[in-house]
Amino acid sequence: MLNLVLDSPGLNSVGPQMHRDLADVWPVIDRDPDVRVVLVRGEGKAFSSGGSFELIDETIGDYEGRIRIARGP
Repeated sequence: MLNLVLDSPGLNSVGPQMHRDLADVWPVIDRDPDVRVVLVRGEGKAFSSGGSFELIDETIGDYEGRIRIARGP
């Protein structure tokens, strides 16, 4: 089992860098034959408050960027 801990300011909100990091880590985890279960949890008192306003601001006017995010790597 792999423990994946979200740990960022703002109740573990997902900003642009964390979003990129999460997109990058899932294929790596998928290729690891020793990992059969991933436990995703948040550090502190909250799992995650969701997308940060910074991430929303970065993507709101960028239709192509939102499509890239939706499609993933």
